[in-house]
Amino acid sequence: MNKYIIYILSLVLFAACKGKQTSAPSDSLLFDTTPAQSKTDTIKVAAVEDTIFKPYKLIDNFIVADTGYFDFGLGDGTYAVVKKDNKLLDTIDQQYGIQKISKDIYLYLVIDGKSILTDKENEDGVVGNNCYKKSIFANIGDFIILNKGNKISLNNKAEDFGWFANPAIINQKIYYWKVSEAGTNNRVFAAMFDPLTLKTTSHYLFNDFIETDDGGYFESPQSSNGQIIFQFNGKRYIFSSGLTLK
Repeated sequence: MNKYIIYILSLVLFAACKGKQTSAPSDSLLFDTTPAQSKTDTIKVAAVEDTIFKPYKLIDNFIVADTGYFDFGLGDGTYAVVKKDNKLLDTIDQQYGIQKISKDIYLYLVIDGKSILTDKENEDGVVGNNCYKKSIFANIGDFIILNKGNKISLNNKAEDFGWFANPAIINQKIYYWKVSEAGTNNRVFAAMFDPLTLKTTSHYLFNDFIETDDGGYFESPQSSNGQIIFQFNGKRYIFSSGLTLK
């Protein structure tokens, strides 16, 4: 009789325990004491990770530490905050980047930030770009030659180097469009600047009114078979590397 009662009680206890078990635990949870994240929390974490900027190498010892969007009134673009040898160098135009002229000599375009842009218009009627984490209102600065750590303004050293210069580095020289104002007209030259001697050589091409704000109005000089080519409105001006017209 006692054995029978014990047997019945055992069946009752077994059934009670069986009823409380809703699902078999997976092996991966047996040793995991961390509370599981909800789907919403997981998405938030992923979004934060996606917006964390990861520095990257640009060229040689130049590292991009941050990037963002800039508006300069006549147009817009993206900037890059650059460090060299772990020291802040400049904020530059990301599209132009840093161009190597020769050993330890480089060229880049400065972006001069003025204010932070938000989703509300500033005094110039400009707003930020929601596609970028950071937005600024800025001026286009000078082209800078970095020569063994020393900064030289190309705008100040090269003759009539301005908005329409559109420079190109060819054979360790800087070729560009030199535009000299002449009343209501402009005298346009093919020009070459030597970063070592800081001297400009130029050759007159034509006059032009330049009725635009487009900085790419003149196509960047090109190199072909040892020759330097300036091209405008379908006409090609072919020079030797020393800027002698052929």
